[in-house]
Formats: sequence, structure tokens, C-alpha cells
Amino acid sequence: MSNERMARWMGPLALAFLVSIVLGFFVFAPSPPNQNASAASVIAYYQLHGTAALASIYVIGVGLALLTFFVSALRIALTGTGGGHDWMATTAFAGGILFIGAFAVNGVLHYALIQAAHNGRADMVRTLNFLDQNNQIAVFLGISVLALATGAAVLTEASLPAWLGWVSIVIGVLPVIGGLGFIALLALPVWMTVLGFMLGNRATKTAPEGAAPPVPRTTTPTHRRLTLRHH
Repeated sequence: MSNERMARWMGPLALAFLVSIVLGFFVFAPSPPNQNASAASVIAYYQLHGTAALASIYVIGVGLALLTFFVSALRIALTGTGGGHDWMATTAFAGGILFIGAFAVNGVLHYALIQAAHNGRADMVRTLNFLDQNNQIAVFLGISVLALATGAAVLTEASLPAWLGWVSIVIGVLPVIGGLGFIALLALPVWMTVLGFMLGNRATKTAPEGAAPPVPRTTTPTHRRLTLRHH
């Protein structure tokens, strides 16, 4: 698959991640126990909602896998468009990988919590639940790096609207403001979807211009006639 065709898939890939976040956080496992909940209440919650909580992990995991393709395509789409500032594309890619990796580690920790609750391990449940509720730092760091680098690249790219770059900057700043990181986490998939469809639309418009012209066929009718005359 060419870079242009991959760029056209960026919107659907980001939209799939958005759907996985909505399903994982708001449909399958809403209102988990807070960080100070007792071991008994945590065990009771996950024994009742354990299947749905596991489903949320798998759904978000699929979304993260698709997001890996998105951030790879984003790096290619931003490379060469920033007036010689290709480091922005590389930094955005690094932030995306950090975000995906941190989110995946959190999923592993959440899975361990569900299994501990399912097996009635009161000695482990409360500690795992506290860690599960306080493991966002790496995720927020990935959001900041990804959004800030992408916003800077968009602001130097004339073919993309400047407002999209400023929205990216705002999303990147939110995690460093106390209590607003979760807003950035919710806004990130929406922003990715808009950005993905815009980059895909740009690739669709520029693909015909970058296509190589067809090579004309060469024929030798004159030489063929001369040969017949000799005979």
C-alpha cells in the first residue's frame, strides 16, 4: 500500500480508535471503584462486571493496534511538509508510540486487577486498584508530545488550516494543567479523527498531481515500410 493510499485510511483508523474509547470507558465498564475503595467493594464490583471489564480491555486493545498504523501514517504525512522541520514528524511519532505503550501497560495492570478480584485476592486487590487509578502520567506525557509536535507541524504546513494546529497545541497543553488531563484524553480521538480525514483528503487531491506521466509507446512504421520495399 502506497503512502497516499495509507493516508486515506487515517480518518477511519482514528474513528475506530474513537469508537473503542467510547465503548471501553462508557459502555462496557462505567463507574469503576475509586482509588480508596475497600477490597471487598472492589472484589464485588469486578465479580459482577468482570466480563464487561475484560471486553473493554480487548476493545481498547484493538483500537490501540489500529492507532499504531495511524501514528505511522501521520509521521509520513507530516514529513517533508514543515519547511525542513522533519523532526516534528519524528517527535509526533515518538509521542504516539509512548501514548500507545503506556495505554497498553495500563491495560495489563487493569487485567491483573480483574483477575485478582475474580480470585478473591483481597491482599492484592486494593493495591492494584490504587495503582490502576493513578497510572496516567505516561499516557498524558504521550498525549502532550504527540499533540504539541503535530500542532507545530500543522502550523508550518500551508495546506492544513491553522485552527487545527492551535487545537492540537491546546490538547497538548491540557495534560500539564492539574485535573485537565482526562479532558485531553477524551478530546484526543476526536482531534485524531478530524486530522486523519483532512490528511486523507489532502492526499486524494495531491495524488493525481504527483503521478508520473505515461510513457509514450514508440513505433517504427517507417522502418517497416522500408523493409517491405527492399523485398
